[in-house]
Amino acid sequence: MINTKHKDRLFCFLFGREENKRWTLSLYNAVNHSFHTDPDSIQITTMEDILYMGMKNDVSFIITDIMSIYEQQATYNPNMPVRELMYACKPLGEYAWLIQRIREYSKHKDIEEAVDQAIDELPEDFEIRPFLVGHRAEVKSMCITEYNEEETMLLFKEQGREEGREEGIGIGEQNRANEMAERMIRAKEPGDKIVLYTGLGKEDVNKLAGSLNTILVWNTVVE
Repeated sequence: MINTKHKDRLFCFLFGREENKRWTLSLYNAVNHSFHTDPDSIQITTMEDILYMGMKNDVSFIITDIMSIYEQQATYNPNMPVRELMYACKPLGEYAWLIQRIREYSKHKDIEEAVDQAIDELPEDFEIRPFLVGHRAEVKSMCITEYNEEETMLLFKEQGREEGREEGIGIGEQNRANEMAERMIRAKEPGDKIVLYTGLGKEDVNKLAGSLNTILVWNTVVE
């Protein structure tokens, strides 16, 4: 499966590069209902090569002395009519088409094959097609990185859950041992027997006995 954040890297690659400022301007106009026509009025400020696991650098640029920062949304936002945006910004709609194909194909293929097939099937009239075909290796590398990061993050989460389960089991066993020791202390059982039956240390048993205002008898023969 593709990262549920989808292609943050690919989004920045398409809309945050100097050679693609016309697409950045189209996106800006669609979001802001504006009608700017000069791509050179945009100053790209997206920072490259600072992408870390679980983090991303959004598309950022300056136009009319105002900085704009855009990120690719993976979740539904009722305040952002996505279909309307994709209609107003053709490259965005084409990008969404590509991501959808990659997600579908990656269910049955490895991620590299899925990206290859999606790029190969880009319609000839897509504006982003020549750019993606020409940068195929970079696009695949980005998608593979996203995929590998997701796998690694899932592994970290699973390890955390497993450690939590083990810790929970350990706490449960400790609580049961303490409960048994308390019952045996109240029953006036000797300390050696409590240690033998509960697995608790002598110091722990003595602490429990002290909390119950009881002095234990030790060094008895345990049957």
